[in-house]
Amino acid sequence: ITASLDFVLNPTTVIKAGGKYTYNNVFSDTRYESFYPASWGYLPNMSSNTDYTENVAALYAIGSTRLGRWGVSAGLRGEYTSISPHYEGGSGESQRVKGKSYFDLFPNVQGSFMLNDVGSNMLVASYSRKISRPGFWALNPLRLVLSDYSAVVGNPDLLPTYSHEISVTGIYK
Repeated sequence: ITASLDFVLNPTTVIKAGGKYTYNNVFSDTRYESFYPASWGYLPNMSSNTDYTENVAALYAIGSTRLGRWGVSAGLRGEYTSISPHYEGGSGESQRVKGKSYFDLFPNVQGSFMLNDVGSNMLVASYSRKISRPGFWALNPLRLVLSDYSAVVGNPDLLPTYSHEISVTGIYK
């Protein structure tokens, strides 16, 4: 669900504000069987199911203006994330991992300077803070058999990774 509003204060200044809500639910039921000696048989120790729910709600505001050859844009996004995982092995082992909830702020700012009157040559500098969440399978603490020779075990305590991106760009024609 997304909603946004644009406020045009004058021909060179705009403020945008909005919100977004995302609901993700991953249910995975992995059932292993083998054909031995002459019929299919269920292998509970290798089977598992996962029910992983993630809710992300965000509000943002960004303002931009142009003053002669200068352009400036700055914004802030606030994001609340709530995660609720449940893992269960086919042999009855169950791991209800404690859910996680956290709030983060993500600022961004960009400045530009036109080197000529038409704006075909310019310099742009920007900064933003970003988030990268671990993949669903990297969080699953149960042993998941991939083949006769490999299996994976995730870590439910993994945290998101944050990055600060800074760039300076020159634009020529």
